Amino acid sequence: MVYDPSLAMTFKNSQGDVEIYIPENYEVLVKCSGGADSSILLYMLAKYRHECNPTVKFTIATSVNEYKPYQYIHAKKVADYVNSIYPMGDYKHVQGTNRGREYYIEDQEKLVWPLMEDYIDKHYMGVTCNPPVDVMKENNMYFKYHNARVLNRDLDSPDIAPVGENKISENNYKWNRPFARHDKRGVAEFYFRLGMLETLYPLTRSCEDEVTDFSKHCGHCWFCLERKWGYGELDPPVIV
Repeated sequence: MVYDPSLAMTFKNSQGDVEIYIPENYEVLVKCSGGADSSILLYMLAKYRHECNPTVKFTIATSVNEYKPYQYIHAKKVADYVNSIYPMGDYKHVQGTNRGREYYIEDQEKLVWPLMEDYIDKHYMGVTCNPPVDVMKENNMYFKYHNARVLNRDLDSPDIAPVGENKISENNYKWNRPFARHDKRGVAEFYFRLGMLETLYPLTRSCEDEVTDFSKHCGHCWFCLERKWGYGELDPPVIV
């Protein structure tokens, strides 16, 4: 397929610019957990569709963990807000039940595989890398949480593709991970540059504590510490 520069949009960032390029009439799957990273990625893709390639069709996929089932609640808030800024056309929002814990990845993939095999042309995920090790040590995030963080998101992990694109899964489809070499502060920069820190960010949730009270973040799990380090505030007020 010949590269068409008119279908490319670049988002500037001090940790590395991100280019979104989607051929015309592609069906795009966006995995959205309701967390901060996948939410700003959905916003960027919607902006891309609005300003660059209106032929893109979106399916949003949300895997709902039975031990902390906040994902669809927040993903829907995010999708509704993004759609109000940049209409995403006749998009679909599908959800799947996730048993969590040791079944988490397996059940996520069970939601995605049939879609990829059926009609999806391109798949986007908001996966980021971990903070640098020296930063984790300075912020008391390394020794206490060494095994709590997702280890294959360290920058020296072989699981991180050189430019965060086209990571091949076990069933041979491609994961597009534009934030794979950006940590949470890098993604927070996208929020800042796009003016979304006061509006979109407060709609998101990153806490992985097993609770059903989603009124606030727990503040003590790895993902809360990482969110606080990267974005500054865990539960900022929503500004409409």
